[in-house]
Amino acid sequence: MEPIVFKHWSNKGYAAFSTLHKVIRIATLSLAYNLLQIQPVLAQSDTLSPKMFFDLEEVEMIGEQESTLYSPLLRQLQLIQLDQLTAVSSRSVAALLDYYPGIDIRTRGVHGIQSDVSIQGGSFDQSLILINGIDMSDPQTGHFSLDLPIQISQMHQVEILKGPASKKYGLNAYAGAVNMITRPSDSLSLKAEASYGQFNTRNAATTLHLPVGNSKNIVAASYAGSDGYRANTDYQHAGLFLHSAMENDLLKSDLMVGWNRKAFGANAFYTPRFPEQYEETGSWMTALKVETRKPSFRIFGEAYWRRHLDHFLLFRNDPKVYENYHRTDVTGLASGMKVSSPLGFSTFKVSARNERIHSNNLGDPTDHPVKIRGGEGLLYSKFKSRSQLSLSADHHVQMNRFYLSTGLLLHTMIADRTVPGIYPGIDLSYLLHDKLSLFASFNRSMRLPTYTDLYYEGPQNRGNPHLLPEKALTLETGLKYDAKWLRADLALFYRKGVETIDWIWTDSLWQTSNITELDTYGGETSLYLLPSALARGFNAINHLRISYSYAELSKSSDTHISNYALDNLRHKFIFDLAIQLPLKIYVDGKVTWQERNGSYLHYTSPQATPYETPYDPFWLIDLQAGIKLNRITLFMDLTNLLNTTYREIGSVVMPGRWFIAGIKFR
Repeated sequence: MEPIVFKHWSNKGYAAFSTLHKVIRIATLSLAYNLLQIQPVLAQSDTLSPKMFFDLEEVEMIGEQESTLYSPLLRQLQLIQLDQLTAVSSRSVAALLDYYPGIDIRTRGVHGIQSDVSIQGGSFDQSLILINGIDMSDPQTGHFSLDLPIQISQMHQVEILKGPASKKYGLNAYAGAVNMITRPSDSLSLKAEASYGQFNTRNAATTLHLPVGNSKNIVAASYAGSDGYRANTDYQHAGLFLHSAMENDLLKSDLMVGWNRKAFGANAFYTPRFPEQYEETGSWMTALKVETRKPSFRIFGEAYWRRHLDHFLLFRNDPKVYENYHRTDVTGLASGMKVSSPLGFSTFKVSARNERIHSNNLGDPTDHPVKIRGGEGLLYSKFKSRSQLSLSADHHVQMNRFYLSTGLLLHTMIADRTVPGIYPGIDLSYLLHDKLSLFASFNRSMRLPTYTDLYYEGPQNRGNPHLLPEKALTLETGLKYDAKWLRADLALFYRKGVETIDWIWTDSLWQTSNITELDTYGGETSLYLLPSALARGFNAINHLRISYSYAELSKSSDTHISNYALDNLRHKFIFDLAIQLPLKIYVDGKVTWQERNGSYLHYTSPQATPYETPYDPFWLIDLQAGIKLNRITLFMDLTNLLNTTYREIGSVVMPGRWFIAGIKFR
């Protein structure tokens, strides 16, 4: 029997059950320095044939700060272990997130071409997207937050933080954050998959884990394409990603490089009046993280750069009528230290970030226009840049059954001479029982308007260069129960927003405005059962998950038609059942129900006068199934089984039933 190399505790009560009837080789053993920081110890090698066996008591741990957004004990943190989910790799990141409560995915382009991520009733510009803790947000618009070079099949874990995290991750974590983690392996391995489906839909991805000397590397590539489910919804998507990790007794480092490109028909994406819209986007990213390995005192630093290109055509076959070119460049530097002591664990960090845009539409006119590469003599005639400086500090401490995390962010715009803003936060948790905890938090957050909010001008859109930043105070509280076979939680939140930014329908135009005040409140509850962890006889059911979330808005401004902020997802119900059948056949079925607040402008034809229409609630049933044949898995993916007609944003009609089948090799 091939041994499994054991490298780290998974922080799951049911983790030991995954090792039953398997030979385990322990390569590294990490013990808790305290409940708020795991410190490394010397590796302990073991033989393949153990001479003694021990029963280890269950120990609750909190992961290293660079590995998780927050402690699951202190906040609503959803951890998705992708290597434990069989029926996942053929889905996009947006589709994966959509199966969890409190997350609102509004899709224009299917299969990850363009989707907006909103958390706890917030807008898509209020959610922070990270790759291995590096901010991937785009200052042009949150529509590009998921323009990422990595796919689900290349990830180790996805973490969803519900609620603000400005005191730790800065301004863009206004309503929540999503962190996508890749983890190079020290064992040589290859994963590859390919699939084909309706509408000439094809997908291919490969991930190579390649250890070389002291480095562990991920080299990954992906491609996807389709003819589209209706006119002008075709797409192509390609991506490359490299993650190289090195460590020794003194330092550890992570280097990440990525590229991706998308080209797609944008039928009615931004207005149904022009169904022949077309868009191409591309992005490059590189990031370096370095940290010392001294247990009680660590110094860390990071540097990153991200470039995003956007080319938009109002008429696909006639670019001269109206086209936009945008290029954003984001550079960031950060340095700090982590200190562990009997008094707890503290982090201090200073960050600098510059966001600039070259465009023929967004920004201020420039005296030094830049040539647009591939634009046939066109120039970026407008430019805007803004620089930010942030200082943050937080402290974590445990006192018997009581846990506390408190800190603040001090932020200022460097050139604007604005008064620095202070954004404090405090998170509390108390263990009522070994498996039951009560938590509460209070956090202040802020978001700068995007360049689209400030400057965009189109046939039916007008930006507002006088927009103010939006700010919020958020309160959360809830209960969590975590046992080996059962996890349950109940959470409530209230967010008081001031100067909330939204696009408002005024004088036959969408115009950006600061809503005077916007209160958001709601909650969620979920029940997650792992029958296989209860007893061996329940192995047929892999997991059962039932969840429900609710969010409501209360505005003080006048009634108006909102394009984003007031069209939140009000009700969301999810039922997820994964079963294991004989002959290594698995089936995973998901049922969702959604009801959205607000309305949209419905066009019976592109030339017709639109009229206001409320969003209709809808049910969706998705099914994935497959069979594992040693290192090969054959799978099928069937979405929208009932062929439901529905809309998630505006007049963009979502696809009906869609079948894809494929093969995975490992």
